[in-house]
Amino acid sequence: MLQNNCSPLLTTIFFLQQSASNSYVKGTWYHVAGVFNSGGSMYIYVNGQKVGTQSLRGASVSESSSPVYIGGPNFQGYLDDVRIYNYSLSASQVYIYSH
Repeated sequence: MLQNNCSPLLTTIFFLQQSASNSYVKGTWYHVAGVFNSGGSMYIYVNGQKVGTQSLRGASVSESSSPVYIGGPNFQGYLDDVRIYNYSLSASQVYIYSH
């Protein structure tokens, strides 16, 4: 469970919407990864390329019996091959998994 006032999913969506260097085409599949590390930083990758970094000061990850929700009520699209790891992926791992 991520404990913070800032949702990593909302942070990911913000980066995707604000990324001027990338244009996202409706109907196209993208590999999107969010990596949260123990230092309190979140890195957002699209198709293996880092598109943003966000400091999540005061956030922590811990075990929880609470459910994990991915998507949300306003999400329009499809999700495939969703993975959650108990460690932070390196940039090279994200790149390999995206191809």
